[in-house]
Amino acid sequence: MRFVLVLFLSFGLHGSYLDYKYKNKSPTFNSFGQAGLIQVPTAENFEEGGVYFNFNYNELYKFGALTVSPFDWLDASYFYYRPTDLLWGSYQGLYLDKGFNVKLTYEPKINFLPKIALGLDDFAGTGQFSKEYIVGTYDFTSFKASMGIGWGKFVGKEKYKNPLGYISEVFNTRQADFTVATGGTLETKAWFRGPATFFGGLEYHLPYANGLKAKIEYSPYDYFNFLCCGEGKSNLSYVLRNKDSDINFGLSYPLNDNAQISLSYFKGNTLNLSFVVGINSKNIPKKKKFDPKIALSKVNKKDKNSFYIDLMNNLNNNKLYLQTAEISNKNIEVVIVQSTYNSAILSAVNTANITNNIAKEYDLDFNSISIKELKAGIELNKITISKNDLANQNIPEILINGSKLESGDGNSFLENEFRPILKFPQFFSKNTLDVINHIGSPSRFYLGGLILKNTSELQFSRNLMLYSELHYRIKDNFDKKVSFPGSSLPHVRTEILQYLQESDGLSLNRSQLDYYFSPQKNTFVKFTGGILESMYGGIGTEVLYKPFNKNYSVGADLFKVKRRFYDQKFKFLDYKTTTGHLNFHYLHPGSGIMATIKYGKYLAGDVGYTLDLSRRTNKGFVAGFFFSMTNVSYEEFGEGSFDKGFYFKVPFDIFSNNRSQNSVNFKIKPLTRDGGAVLEHHNSLNMLMYNSNYYEIRSGWNE
Repeated sequence: MRFVLVLFLSFGLHGSYLDYKYKNKSPTFNSFGQAGLIQVPTAENFEEGGVYFNFNYNELYKFGALTVSPFDWLDASYFYYRPTDLLWGSYQGLYLDKGFNVKLTYEPKINFLPKIALGLDDFAGTGQFSKEYIVGTYDFTSFKASMGIGWGKFVGKEKYKNPLGYISEVFNTRQADFTVATGGTLETKAWFRGPATFFGGLEYHLPYANGLKAKIEYSPYDYFNFLCCGEGKSNLSYVLRNKDSDINFGLSYPLNDNAQISLSYFKGNTLNLSFVVGINSKNIPKKKKFDPKIALSKVNKKDKNSFYIDLMNNLNNNKLYLQTAEISNKNIEVVIVQSTYNSAILSAVNTANITNNIAKEYDLDFNSISIKELKAGIELNKITISKNDLANQNIPEILINGSKLESGDGNSFLENEFRPILKFPQFFSKNTLDVINHIGSPSRFYLGGLILKNTSELQFSRNLMLYSELHYRIKDNFDKKVSFPGSSLPHVRTEILQYLQESDGLSLNRSQLDYYFSPQKNTFVKFTGGILESMYGGIGTEVLYKPFNKNYSVGADLFKVKRRFYDQKFKFLDYKTTTGHLNFHYLHPGSGIMATIKYGKYLAGDVGYTLDLSRRTNKGFVAGFFFSMTNVSYEEFGEGSFDKGFYFKVPFDIFSNNRSQNSVNFKIKPLTRDGGAVLEHHNSLNMLMYNSNYYEIRSGWNE
């Protein structure tokens, strides 16, 4: 009774005091890269735009997971699992498994109801972890309580009749997981079927302990079934998989907002150490206020030409490079190129502010400023802001509602009266340290290397440019794996490791000549040729129709390519092919979800489609997944059954108070196979022409 009284009194405490008493109430990780307790999940999710790496070690297994949160109600993770005891062929401890987990969470609007989550674990893998669950979590300020029901590998010795069986008898029987020998298929007929069991636990927030949390849970797993059994158990399995208790307990401590360490004791006899590091959008540094210093030239007569020159100099000094300009009909049109802002709105507003300040110094009579932004010599958009709205820009709604957003118009900017002479060719180059990765090996969690990368661009005109990447290998572990493609299809991707191994030293990763033009409004065309990626060179073309006021675009691409030699220099192998696709892109404006479907011929000659779903947050974080289905059978495709994977892009400017268009890009496939393989060419039109659509520009108000 005393506990109940204290609990109710705690709800009346002031929020700031509770924040001080119970620091860092963010969800914690369980041992499998999910928001959870120790071995079981909770009904919590991580913040939108989060990316986390989870590492676990105990005497039974090593476990690594990459968890991505495209929404605050969706977590997806990709994991690698290496047990100490299971066999791979006749070798103990070399078995390696991998798979995907996904969890969706719903938070009721009624305060006294708990959060609810539905999860699918290892839903497209080999079945070692395959399980489904529904769990609820209630936050009692000082502690969180969770309880759930699970199916599949959740079920241990304690099993109960499936409550869904009262809805339909089909839920009473669970077929064997992953009946296809190659694995990787969606065995939907097994989901939420067969016997069920219960799990749950508590997470207690220790007061005044800087976020330290104590956990206790009931875990129903039978470890001779769960995390088991690869290609067979060893004698060690009967020691390490023995379970002395269903109760697990542990501690979790946040090192900071982006890292967590945990120590737990599970199944009554095993210690587990867990470490998590990642990034999230919770503590993005506040951006510096745009406060340009206006410097005017000393002229005797302030005429239109001197205005243009002062405008050009001040814009260029702020990395908003003036291309052309014109004053007509009380409107100042300014055309720029920039590589600082992801948001066309931000670059337009900052350009308008500089233009407005200089125009005032010249006593110009104008009512509005129109800003056009170019990409590869093509107009992306036109944003018009009134002079009066600029004076009230501290009230964002005025700028938002008053600004006029329009489509770009090819190369109409060349008709403006002020056209500075650009000297071509122009050469840009930079050197950076970078990491190259190969994730998708069946026998090793991670293969990677450190390289010195030189990227350069030689511009012959606004529309014609040569983009190149040179790599110099500093250190890698690619030689620690032997490559056995094991594919009956042409080896269009499965020999990628041989490329990584034999390109040691200096290699030419890419050198492609691109020409861009816009034959009419909302239509973009690209011709390209050269060394298009690490494995292929050739020629190709792309066309994209992207109507400005619509939330869709359609396009096509066609390439004739030949495989490069393994050292990634200038020699080629005999294999050549033609590959191409019809592409349809659909953007859901409210959620930021982009759906892309491609249909056509792939590198190995197979024909089919790829579905890609991604989401871009207001901060520029992108996460997505894809799968391809072609006329290659599961057996011919090999392990994994069909091509699939996920990817994310993390913008650099979430780490800094400065703006940047640079980003970290990461793509993961469970396996590298030959079916469904696409050409990885640089600057695809749909990505390059971002901000050429009303909905893309409009989303920039939120950055």
